[in-house]
Amino acid sequence: MYEKNRALFEEATAYAKKAMADQELKQAYKSKCNLRQNAYVRAVQDFLIAPSIGEIDLSNLQVKQAVLSWSMQQTISVCTGFM
Repeated sequence: MYEKNRALFEEATAYAKKAMADQELKQAYKSKCNLRQNAYVRAVQDFLIAPSIGEIDLSNLQVKQAVLSWSMQQTISVCTGFM
């Protein structure tokens, strides 16, 4: 458990460092900071906390059938993108 959390935190800090190098993204994080936060901490928090998704519009989604050959062939639907 400790190693998993450590690896996740390392990914979060790497993301935050990259975000701070992008001035536009850094400003976006600064604008969302609470009173005792800075942009770096906010970026780490953003990476670690999964977003809340309310609704997904799939009306323009194109789906194609694909056949994968494993030990048994199975047909699956593959998302090819939005129109």
